[in-house]
Amino acid sequence: MERHGFNKKIVIYRRVVKVAHKLFNIIYIMKFKALSIALLLGLSCVNSAPAVNLHANQRLTGSKGEKIFHIKTQQKEVPPSKQGGWVGTIRDLDKVTAILSDEITAKRGKAGKFIDEFSQRAKDAWTDSYLPQHSTLTDMLSSWVNSLASVAHKYLRTAPDVTSVLANSNNLMYTGTVYVGSNKQPLDLIFDTGSDWLVVEDISCTNCVSTIFKKNESNTFETNSTTSKALNYGSASLTGYTGNDTVGLDSAQSTAAPDFMFYLITKQSGISSSIDGIMGMSRNYQVGTYKPGPILHDYLYDAGEISAKVLAFFLGDTTDSSYCEIGGYTTTKFKVGQSIKWFAITDHFFWRLKIEGFRFGTSDTFADGSFSNWASPNTTVAIMDTGTSFMYIPSAIYAKFVAGLMKDLDYFETQGYVLGPCDRTQYKSVYFYVDGQYIEVTPDTYVLDLTYSSYCFLAISENSADYWLMGDSFLRNYITLWDEDNKRMGFVPHSTSLATISAGTLSPNEIIAEDNSGGSTDDFVNNFKLDFLQIGLIGGLFGLFSTTFSYTVIQVFMGYTFVPPLLYSLGLISESTASSWDDFFLWL
Repeated sequence: MERHGFNKKIVIYRRVVKVAHKLFNIIYIMKFKALSIALLLGLSCVNSAPAVNLHANQRLTGSKGEKIFHIKTQQKEVPPSKQGGWVGTIRDLDKVTAILSDEITAKRGKAGKFIDEFSQRAKDAWTDSYLPQHSTLTDMLSSWVNSLASVAHKYLRTAPDVTSVLANSNNLMYTGTVYVGSNKQPLDLIFDTGSDWLVVEDISCTNCVSTIFKKNESNTFETNSTTSKALNYGSASLTGYTGNDTVGLDSAQSTAAPDFMFYLITKQSGISSSIDGIMGMSRNYQVGTYKPGPILHDYLYDAGEISAKVLAFFLGDTTDSSYCEIGGYTTTKFKVGQSIKWFAITDHFFWRLKIEGFRFGTSDTFADGSFSNWASPNTTVAIMDTGTSFMYIPSAIYAKFVAGLMKDLDYFETQGYVLGPCDRTQYKSVYFYVDGQYIEVTPDTYVLDLTYSSYCFLAISENSADYWLMGDSFLRNYITLWDEDNKRMGFVPHSTSLATISAGTLSPNEIIAEDNSGGSTDDFVNNFKLDFLQIGLIGGLFGLFSTTFSYTVIQVFMGYTFVPPLLYSLGLISESTASSWDDFFLWL
């Protein structure tokens, strides 16, 4: 009897093992379906997650009605009396969950938040209280996948949380609107990836010339510190203090940072009337002794207001609707047939790539047989900056660059500017070599519609420092993606762009011996963040005068606008003298 009981237990045990084996085979197969479903939902639902119910032979559609996939699952009835057995057999799915989590994480490289929530959701979905409500294995697995898909959509989707329309000032300056304070005051700021602080003009500012922030009308504003703080932006010098208030990205402040610390200007030199301030969008990365100020999109991410530390910029032509997407990106403006090319960025305060060389045109030589390409023995740092209008070429490379770009063309240089023919068909594209790819910049973006006589200004200038500074004339060729989560930048030609990105090898026919490491850290951050030389001068010029305005007046304009801040920064004149000179020009 005892032996018989033992044999019976053996038989039952073998049956249980056999059933368990079959179940785990099913799970092993279904895990790949679950992975695919979760990924498809997360990656396909760009605007919003469609309501889905994963049953056999069901066709799923996205938010725009497009077919996502078609699932065929085998119906296997689970008798109610054995539901508890199913649960008991497959409750411990730690291993399966880990596999799913690892595979999805490998696909997108997301952080541990996704792993934790995904794993917990997978385990919770298999509890006794969850499964008995389903009569079939298909229903059971479908509900589980639906649950996982919601997590996948949250973490793997690419759709932005907020899209800010950018106003275009003659392809030289792009501003977006933020809403500050309980009064939700709209302020037009430069969305600047080359600086940190959000900067507005205070009501107490004596020489500010644009819209001021009316802190007295906001009942949520608080002064953070009354200690005077100086900020220097190339040709602009600011004095002010810090305060806290709500900063929203839309008029309803539905996406907003409460109690956000920003900078209020009490005195300034160099900021024109065409902007109300700056929204810094640099990286939150300490360099040397410089610790970045608060960065709005970082704050929003930490507060759960946006899904990812990802920005997307479309800096279009004057006839386009330019925008900045925050928290993700859309593909609407991508050129048909083009995909994103990703480039690693170096650890720094700025968004930096490494330019290893450049070429004019598609050949390594010009028609006369001379070299059309140059290379450096080491890589050269290049800052990507939406707050700069021009491409600034390192001083050691500048002469060769201009000579190659303007070869066989009638041109001249004055006041640090290059002027050449207005016929863009006479120019060649410039190809910058980055990580095995040639990134093209076309004459459509670097030849401006700003003229002197029969010549047009080119959006290039010399940088006295030893690094490249790539502003709007470089970035306007592409939709640019700024992905802090994965420490990379993405480029894809937009729908009207003539530019291309193509793989290739660098032929160093002529080597530029000098190179750099990107400048000293403190000088790098403190002495340059935003190029007001372009956005202040030329942006203001377009707003005040026609493009055929006398070049002599342009020279006077330049002198009055930028000599005072320069002399002040060099310690040659006092701040009051610089301000008086600047005030006199503004009065003119």
